[in-house]
Amino acid sequence: MLSVLASMRIELEGYGGIDKGAEYWSECKLNYTGIGQKNVNRTVENMEFTPDLDGVISVGFAGSLDPEFRTGDLCIIDRVDSEREGSGFTPNPSFRKRAELALGKDLNSCKLLTLEDPVVRPEEKKELAENDYSLVDQETYWVAKAVKKNDIPFLP
Repeated sequence: MLSVLASMRIELEGYGGIDKGAEYWSECKLNYTGIGQKNVNRTVENMEFTPDLDGVISVGFAGSLDPEFRTGDLCIIDRVDSEREGSGFTPNPSFRKRAELALGKDLNSCKLLTLEDPVVRPEEKKELAENDYSLVDQETYWVAKAVKKNDIPFLP
């Protein structure tokens, strides 16, 4: 069983939605965290990390710092960091390989920084991009931290 986490329903079910009738969804449990650390922590505290859970996949929208990225581009995260914490997280290697095979070659590989607040000023975006970050969000680091604590494979 896979747990698929997104901060908002629109990230999985909006814009045409997902075909929940498809057979592969029977192997997945969809969870929505809400935006930010407090909401992620509350959601993860209520999740059941049962023995049949093969891993957690975090999906959703992110803010781009890379001018080469276009709306709708797919990214696989190499590393997720937090602006407040020292160490970051990398995806589970076997999950990453499976995702790369499933998604094909039309995806970007990048570093993501989880922030407390959205980045709005161009100067902030430029500074973060100069530190090799391609994307920002407000949830992925906190999901990764909780999943790692429970020793579950993770793919952001």
